[in-house]
Amino acid sequence: MRELSPDTYQIWGGIHPIIQPEDAILADVDAICVGEGEFAFEELLACLKEGRDPTHTKNVWFKPTEHSNGNGGGDGEIIKNHFLPLMSIAEMERRSRSTEPSASHLRPRSGLRADQL
Repeated sequence: MRELSPDTYQIWGGIHPIIQPEDAILADVDAICVGEGEFAFEELLACLKEGRDPTHTKNVWFKPTEHSNGNGGGDGEIIKNHFLPLMSIAEMERRSRSTEPSASHLRPRSGLRADQL
């Protein structure tokens, strides 16, 4: 990825960063999501879009690299943020309903409309 787009901010999530964050942060990424990413990623993305420092985003660890645009730890240390509280069942259900494509977005035998991807 770095060869194709060296300035792209790269964050890694999923099971590996959750269960082995000390190993996952060694990958060629700017940050890893070490917990639930639904809210953490929204906050991180808003910070990046608005030009704010994203390194206070909970559930995310950041490392100083030449690719991090100065957002990593200035002293060469990995920034290990605290965890957000786990989502409640009600929050999961609400998020599930709000992110499911509605019937008007589906095209028979074709999946989602292109403008809904």
